[in-house]
Amino acid sequence: LSHDQVLDLVAAADLFVMPSIRDPGGNIDGLPIVVLEAMAAGRTVVATEVAGMPLAVADGETGRLVPEKDPAALAAAVNEVLADDELNRRMGEAARRRVERDRDRPGGRRTRL
Repeated sequence: LSHDQVLDLVAAADLFVMPSIRDPGGNIDGLPIVVLEAMAAGRTVVATEVAGMPLAVADGETGRLVPEKDPAALAAAVNEVLADDELNRRMGEAARRRVERDRDRPGGRRTRL
């Protein structure tokens, strides 16, 4: 898919889920850009609490963070958000505001995230 197609799919989603894990060598993505793109699209993010995810996703504010390799916790967080439209809307809006505040600086300067 093209980048534009991916962004269209993210924008059409009710929720963005990013269950990252460490590979057997201990490697993991620091903070996948698609998480920030989902937040910029106003989507609540459910992600595992690894690497840079807690730098972007504020648990209970812009999304939910769950332990790595815990499918029950992941499912519970997804179900919690999808069962409460107001919570999902509120966290999605907070996610967008966070990206706007922390990433969109004049001159492209990045701070915080």
